[in-house]
Amino acid sequence: LSDVPRYIAIFPYDAQQEDELSFPADAILEILDQTTTTGWFKAKLGEQVGLIPSTYVQAMDAPPPTCQ
Repeated sequence: LSDVPRYIAIFPYDAQQEDELSFPADAILEILDQTTTTGWFKAKLGEQVGLIPSTYVQAMDAPPPTCQ
């Protein structure tokens, strides 16, 4: 297992620019860089790498909310 954070797509996304990555809803994306541009992650899906909107994905290993 790698330490690369994995995110799942909440919505599908169609790339608008050449450096962006298209993906379907429920796609599992590896996040390579979360510091590129505000609101964008550099992600990998299969053999493709590109920018994705961070609001379209959520962390798979996010801890469940705790009740205090």
